[in-house]
Amino acid sequence: MTPLLIVPSASVATPSLAYCNADFSTGRVPALPEGATLRQVHVLIRHGARAPSDNRPAWANDTAEFECNATGVFGHVGSPDRTVLRRGAVLFRKRYVRNRLPGTCATGQLVQPGWQMEHASGAHLKERYSSLLPTTLDGAGQSTFYLRSDDSERTLQSGAALFSGMYPDAAAPDGGSATIVPMHTILAEALGGTGDSIMPSATVCPALAGAYRRAAGSAASIERARATGASLTPRLVAAIGDTWLRAAPGRGAPRLPAWSPYIHLLDWLMSHICPTVPSRGGGPPPSFTPQLQQQVIDEAAHEEWSLYNDSDVARFGTGPLVGEILERLNAAIARVQGTPKFVLLSGHDTGPILNFLAAFGAGDGKWPPFGSLLALELYETGGGLNRYHAIRLVYNGEVVTARIERCSAHGELCPWPIFRSVAASLVPNASDCAGPPPTPSPPSPSPPSPSPSPPPPSLPSAPPSPPSPWPPPTPPIPPLPPPFSPMPTRFAVAGLEEAVEEARRPLIVAIGVLSFWLVVLVMCVLDLWRKGQRVRKVASLQQPLLTADHPWPRHHSER
Repeated sequence: MTPLLIVPSASVATPSLAYCNADFSTGRVPALPEGATLRQVHVLIRHGARAPSDNRPAWANDTAEFECNATGVFGHVGSPDRTVLRRGAVLFRKRYVRNRLPGTCATGQLVQPGWQMEHASGAHLKERYSSLLPTTLDGAGQSTFYLRSDDSERTLQSGAALFSGMYPDAAAPDGGSATIVPMHTILAEALGGTGDSIMPSATVCPALAGAYRRAAGSAASIERARATGASLTPRLVAAIGDTWLRAAPGRGAPRLPAWSPYIHLLDWLMSHICPTVPSRGGGPPPSFTPQLQQQVIDEAAHEEWSLYNDSDVARFGTGPLVGEILERLNAAIARVQGTPKFVLLSGHDTGPILNFLAAFGAGDGKWPPFGSLLALELYETGGGLNRYHAIRLVYNGEVVTARIERCSAHGELCPWPIFRSVAASLVPNASDCAGPPPTPSPPSPSPPSPSPSPPPPSLPSAPPSPPSPWPPPTPPIPPLPPPFSPMPTRFAVAGLEEAVEEARRPLIVAIGVLSFWLVVLVMCVLDLWRKGQRVRKVASLQQPLLTADHPWPRHHSER
């Protein structure tokens, strides 16, 4: 995996506001390649602009108030299989009260520009993928789509906003007032869910916990933290105080970069300076100069990319999601009936955007902006025995396929066998995700004592040393979801059949070529044999008749 080089920021008049996505440009996919047919697309998005995700201020005497006008609407449809909302149905608008943030926002709530940027992305996608998507949204066309979000309100709303932008005038097919589209989700872990692969999860793949700790405790990470603590941190404390250090929700031992004070400070800073996050009444203190602000942006991005560039974190954190995507790509290639053509995965910056790019070595070292969009497109060229497939990767309007090391020599379209090989190397199996068995405690030289016994064997995940506060103790891990099984679903079976077909294809072509030349050779031999027969026949007709009267041939002069 190619390491990212973070160049320290030069003197700047204003910090970069690319994070804010003020021009709503992240969904503008470039023109599709000529001579190729789009067969399937996976769209991974970060939610749109939102209020701060934590209510603890990063500096003292902050007077900013945040304004949220985008709210969720919900209601009852009468039966679980209804596809339209009947006329006259009552809907309810969700309004937050007793907010922990100053103003009208709940922590992390999607704001109106956040909805608008996702809606704009949906309009761009509908126009660009018109050859793949149905013109209208009706009952039959809904099988084209698979929409999924993690179980947080801002990602559910962002996914809904994007899809609404694709079909802004969707009419209910049976005269209802609105079309109902399923949005799949998995119950949040905080509510007892089994874990969602959209975000890296130690519940989905327990080995991720150890990978996080190894990455955060690596020599490079410790040295970077030491250098930052000796240079940038003191200057920030002198400028804005140490409130941001005390407010950061650090967890883990060692503390993980994913919850470092710099990332908390980045969140609070961008919520104040982004024009896409409506607020009033305050901004960063004057002592928090643009140069310091840019250094915070760069340092937070460096910490996160360093974490997800780690090969174990990539495999155990992003591999489960890659496995699910591979299944659907295989099914589309094998033309399995019912396979969706458009898959939407709505999540966050660190899942599924930044971590996915890092796993494939296709990142840019910058923090993913609000509304970031990553499109993984499957193309087909040719037909019959000459049917080939390729992948194009687009991130925020830029084709980044060539950033994948093994795809760099192939331009914007990476041959499917190469991409599949790279992706498959990231997918862990069940035993990998279970992690190594706990290390037994060394035997004590003293006689046994009535002290508390070691953890019972029914909890093998409990370490012999005092448990870390992260991850919290959990019940025995349930069976892993299907993507970790060797042959979990019809999609995986279809993928195997496609792999066999691709392996046989060159052999079939070679046999065809050899057969052709063998036929040509046989025809040539037959032609030469016929010519020889004719020559012998003509020669026999030209020989003189030998009789008793003419024992030898006559000379032509005697005729």
